[in-house]
Amino acid sequence: MDVIKRRGTHLANRYTLCHNEEENADHIFTRCEFIQDAWSIIKAKKSFIGNLQGDVSSVISNRPSLSPNNIDEWFNVSILHAVFWSVWLQRNQRIFKNYGAAAMIIARKSVKMVVYWLTAHHKIDKEHAASWLAEFLS
Repeated sequence: MDVIKRRGTHLANRYTLCHNEEENADHIFTRCEFIQDAWSIIKAKKSFIGNLQGDVSSVISNRPSLSPNNIDEWFNVSILHAVFWSVWLQRNQRIFKNYGAAAMIIARKSVKMVVYWLTAHHKIDKEHAASWLAEFLS
């Protein structure tokens, strides 16, 4: 949409998941009530150290650093990327398939994605993964 705007064409551009504001990266990934709800669900289940204030670039640059053996840091960084990816996929489903999902589904998909990533990269074992999934799916 930014390219279209630069060319001087103005289109109605409301974000498809909330219809409240113009679609841009900052709104999609940090300000939209939809993503805020997803973050609230995740934070209620696991303490998340991320800061969702400001624009997308500041959220990403303020993420915690990674220690090789600190699983909480790995979870925190991974969940940030997983939620961003899940919201983007949800946006595309709404646009191209006219299908929408609730913030709870986005939160659960994101947590599952992170657990699978961490298991695949041998950061957590299968028992730890099963325990995290049970905690989030309860």
